[in-house]
Amino acid sequence: PSVALPFGAFDRALGAAENAPASEMLDVAIEALGAASCDRAATNAALAAARAAIERLALPAGLVDEVRAAAEAASAYGIAAACDVAAEPSWWPEVRRVWASKWNERAHASRAAMGVADADLHMAVLLMELVPAEYAFVLHSRNPVAETPAPGEMLGEVVVGLGETLVGNHPGAPLCFTATAPAGAPAASNIGIRSLPSKLDAMRVVASDGGFSPLICRSDSNGEDLEGFAGAGLYDSFSTAGGVATSAVDYGGEQLLWDGGFQGALCDKLARVASALEAAMGGPQDVEGAVVGDTVYLLQARPQQV
Repeated sequence: PSVALPFGAFDRALGAAENAPASEMLDVAIEALGAASCDRAATNAALAAARAAIERLALPAGLVDEVRAAAEAASAYGIAAACDVAAEPSWWPEVRRVWASKWNERAHASRAAMGVADADLHMAVLLMELVPAEYAFVLHSRNPVAETPAPGEMLGEVVVGLGETLVGNHPGAPLCFTATAPAGAPAASNIGIRSLPSKLDAMRVVASDGGFSPLICRSDSNGEDLEGFAGAGLYDSFSTAGGVATSAVDYGGEQLLWDGGFQGALCDKLARVASALEAAMGGPQDVEGAVVGDTVYLLQARPQQV
């Protein structure tokens, strides 16, 4: 279960009376960004100023109550518990950082290169309890990179630990595979390993000292829905303080690299998940999820642009 702060939530927060100073700072930064043109130093300074303006936003009145109510309705009790604090909830600073990532350097450069106006890019935030993932994956129920994919061919990517090293473009490569799995088939066929995993780091959930389940504030932009522009990997997600630890992956004993039987079984399972979701949703899907033991957790699915 999760709680979404939809696209309009940022504009609502920015428009609150108590956030007038931050709104003015953001206007000045955006004006400076427009004037910076091809001056990289001036561009980066304006982007930093825009992020700083957003990260000083005050918590709008009533937002905590709305998030708590939505969490309780969705049985997201960890999120609801994180709202029951006297001070600012732990998720609010991270929500601001997600919104501010609209103005990171790589996202701005990508929009400029593709001719996407900054005003056309909107940011939502998804609050979720962190799944203690042993492996995380992204699945495309239709292979998006092959010029002439085989009928029904899907593509999947898998990393050790949490999925932020995958969707956040951290250094290294995931395990990448293709497979064919017609809906309802007892097993996938034509499983092909396209690249072996080499992500340098893995991110894992650690226990929270405050008694609350660690939360992740996941970025979700409308970039995937803008024609000719893919927003995946450009915008940042953040976990509440202390919720995640990062360490180097020890590939010397990692079965995702060395164990062909484990690779094949995992790829088979994930290929059938992608096929089942496409059949259930009535069209190709982009899917994010996690694996803990024998259990597959589906964290997000959206229509795939094909």
